Amino acid sequence: MSTNYLGLITFNANGVVIADYQQVRATLVEQFKNIYGSDIDLSTSSADGIYIETLSLIINNILQTVKSMYANLDTRTATGQFLDMLCALTNVTRKPATKSTVYVTIDGLSANESFGINNQLVLLDKNGTTWTCEPFTADENGSATVLAKCDEFGPIKAEVGWLYTTVQMLAGVTITMQSEAIPGTWRESDAQLRSRRESVLSMRSSSVLEGIAASLLNVSGIIDVQIYNNDTLAEITAKDGTSIAKNAIYIVLRKNPNISIANSVLGSLIYEKKTPGVHTTETTASTTGVNKTYNYPTTLSITQEVAWKECIPISPTIRIEVTPKNYFVSGSEANSTGNAIANKVIDYLNNLRISQDIDFLELQSVVLFADPKYRGVSTYSLADLKIDNIAQSYTNPDTYFNYSSVDITGTSPDNIVITIT
Repeated sequence: MSTNYLGLITFNANGVVIADYQQVRATLVEQFKNIYGSDIDLSTSSADGIYIETLSLIINNILQTVKSMYANLDTRTATGQFLDMLCALTNVTRKPATKSTVYVTIDGLSANESFGINNQLVLLDKNGTTWTCEPFTADENGSATVLAKCDEFGPIKAEVGWLYTTVQMLAGVTITMQSEAIPGTWRESDAQLRSRRESVLSMRSSSVLEGIAASLLNVSGIIDVQIYNNDTLAEITAKDGTSIAKNAIYIVLRKNPNISIANSVLGSLIYEKKTPGVHTTETTASTTGVNKTYNYPTTLSITQEVAWKECIPISPTIRIEVTPKNYFVSGSEANSTGNAIANKVIDYLNNLRISQDIDFLELQSVVLFADPKYRGVSTYSLADLKIDNIAQSYTNPDTYFNYSSVDITGTSPDNIVITIT
C-alpha cells in the first residue's frame, strides 16, 4: 500500500482511490493558509482564490486520468483500444463490422458482358441503399449469378425481392433474389469482446470458476456472471444477504429479458463444469433476483438440483442538482445540457457489472465530465448529488442497474434538478 503527497491518491487492495475536486481544493487551501496565514483571502473573487480553483481543477483532471489508466489495466473495466490490447495478449482480437451479403441472379445483360473492379455493377434496394456486385462476366445468354454486398456496415436486412434495379439504370436488366440477405454485424462492442474472451479462455481456464463463468457467457442471452465460492469452513453471506454454506458456490446471472433460455441449458452447463461434490446455492434475495433450479439427471438414476439467481434490475433514485453558468441549455429537449448529463450518467450506471457498487466519487466525475463546455469553459457546477437520498456510494446487492427515466426541473439561472430512475 502506498500514498502520494498530501494523500490525494492511494493504492490499496481495492485498487486506486483518488480525492475528489472538493478534497483537492480543501487540501490546497489548508496548505496556503499554513504558508501565508489563516487570514489570506482565498475566495473566488480574489486572485489567489482563482489560482486555487485553477490548480485544483488541473490536479483533479490528472487524478481522473490516473484512475482511468488504472481501470484500463483490467479486462473487466478496460474500454476501447486498451481492451483491444489486453485481449490481444490472449490472441483474441475484436471482430470488425461486416456488411450484409446476398446472391442475386441478373438477366438481360449483353452476352459475355463483364463488370470488373473499375466498373462494378451497383444494385439498389427499396430503401435506397446501394449494394455492389463482385466482379463477374455474364454467360452467352446475358445471365449471371453474383454476390452482392451492401455498401453500408451493419445488419442491413433485405428480404426476397428487396433489391430491384441497378444504379446504372441498365435497360432490360432484371434482378432475382433467391433468398434473404445474410445480415452483417456491427463492430464488436466492449461487452461482446469481454464475453468472447472469457469463452475462449474457458477452453484453457486455470480454475473451475473461470470455466463456469466462460461457459455461461458463451450462451446467447447471458450478459454477465458473478460467482461466489465459499471454500472456507464457515458459512458466508453474499452482498444480497443470501447465506452460502461451506463447500458451496452461489451463481448470479444477468440475462437479456428478450431472449428465452431453457433452465436445462444453464443447469447442465453449471453441473458439468463445477467440481463434483460442490453444491449450488438458492437465492433468498427475492427483491433483486429470481431463484432458478434444474434437476440434472445423473448416471445413478437420481437427480442433482442445480440452483442459480437470475437478476432483477434495480434503479435507486439518482438526484443531481447543478448550478447553471453561461451557455447552459435549459429544458428537457434532446439538445439540453440536462439531457447530456442524464445520458452520460445512465450510460455509466447501466454498464456496471453485477455486484459492482456505484462509486460516489466516480459518479461525481461522470456528472462533471458530461459538461459539453463552451470554448473550454464549464457551463455548470455540481451543487448536490444523492444516490437513494444519501450522498455516498451505493452498495450493489448482487444485481445490475437499469435506468431509463429522466425528469428535469428548474430553469436557468436557478438550480436545475435532474432525477434519474
